[in-house]
Amino acid sequence: MPYAYRGLFAPALLSLARSAGCVQAMKLVIPESYHNSIKKLNELSDAVLVPLCDALLDAPPSFVVEDLVSHIKSKAKLDINDEDLGEIVGVSVAMYYIWSIGFNKLNHNEFAARVALAAKGIDSGRDWSTLEKNAILLLGLDKPIGVTAKALDLMRDFQHVVADIRIITDSRPVFAAEDSDNSPVAVMTTHVLKVMYIRDNKLESFYAAMDCNDIRHLQATLERALKKEASLQRLARKDEIFCLDARALEDEE
Repeated sequence: MPYAYRGLFAPALLSLARSAGCVQAMKLVIPESYHNSIKKLNELSDAVLVPLCDALLDAPPSFVVEDLVSHIKSKAKLDINDEDLGEIVGVSVAMYYIWSIGFNKLNHNEFAARVALAAKGIDSGRDWSTLEKNAILLLGLDKPIGVTAKALDLMRDFQHVVADIRIITDSRPVFAAEDSDNSPVAVMTTHVLKVMYIRDNKLESFYAAMDCNDIRHLQATLERALKKEASLQRLARKDEIFCLDARALEDEE
């Protein structure tokens, strides 16, 4: 599973420091990789934010920021470039995600105040009141911001979440008895499956040796899984349920 929204499957975008499991005691910390996005959200005017939110109201949820940006641009003419718009959408999903997994006992207004307070760690002398106001409005967009954040959370709600997969193929010589001329008499091909996965917000790896029969079996199993997914998606579309497609994450990577 490739990383999306700049680390939702790695350490949290807005990381949590829990204390005694109490929401009031939990500290919100904004990592450096999101400082610019938070600053841009604080500088966003109502002239851009209001039509941006209106455009998002009927946007289909998506795992990819660019999809949401394209929808917004098709619905509204905004005085903001694509990169900044993408950062605004991305940090909005991040905020909703962190609210949903760690601060959902707070209402959106209370959580937005926490975000503004955390932003003082970026620049204690800056006025972050616009950030708080803008965050309240964006957190209210349960569709698609909330649905996207919830879907991303469901995708990682497992003890182990795959981050990447590689198969390393190699040839190994086979030698005869020691009294030979030390030339290989045969060559065998080996495969090693390397699965990189996330556990407790840490990247770990697992290795397993495979032969050609294992490769064929794995290929058939994966093809069958894709057919099952396609079948379930057809059933969902028949009931007019929107299908989030994880292939978008692969394209983004």
